[in-house]
Amino acid sequence: MNTVPAAPSATSTDAVTRIIAGAVCLVLIDAAQLLIFYPGRTNTLWAWDLKPEVTAMTLGSVYAGGAYFFGRLTFGAPWRSVAAGFPAVWCLGVLCTTPERPALLRELRRVLADDGDLGLLVFERRRARLHDTPEGNDFPTSAELERQLRAAGLVAVARVGCDELAPAPPSWGERADRVQAAVAAAHGNDPRFRAAQDQQRRIADLLADGEISGELVHARRFP
Repeated sequence: MNTVPAAPSATSTDAVTRIIAGAVCLVLIDAAQLLIFYPGRTNTLWAWDLKPEVTAMTLGSVYAGGAYFFGRLTFGAPWRSVAAGFPAVWCLGVLCTTPERPALLRELRRVLADDGDLGLLVFERRRARLHDTPEGNDFPTSAELERQLRAAGLVAVARVGCDELAPAPPSWGERADRVQAAVAAAHGNDPRFRAAQDQQRRIADLLADGEISGELVHARRFP
């Protein structure tokens, strides 16, 4: 008489998953601490030297996000809840570079925790037609963005125009100028650099003429 092998119990599967997740979480915590708190010592403490230091800190923040994910699994959170488990998600200057905004917003909602916060920086079109749309940009109107947020299951709880924010400290501009000068010195003859500069100029002109404007949006899932 043939018999069907018993399926592994949910308890044993959960235990194995939690052990593996815990091990991964510990590795990610160690990596995140090293990169965030010792970004200037990656030449001796990391597998390779990371320059500038902000690169190490950025990578460390990614590892910290992974540690949060696997930490929740370690303590028994179900897969379904972890799949939408990030407490904060940022999307800066991306929504206005693709016509696939509805799909992107749905994906952002999918990875956002039920009580999580979504931060968006969006450049929006203020006129029906722009005199010079930079290549690769697709600027939504404010109303269009509102409709697409709601269609994706998100709601804007706060919105503020970038021109309403306090001016950045002068030191920020000085540092940005030094970075720009260093990049120009190293890549000024590269066609890709010149194309990026042209895009930047065209967007700056649109902002100065009031044809587009930047807006910060704080969104959440529907209650």
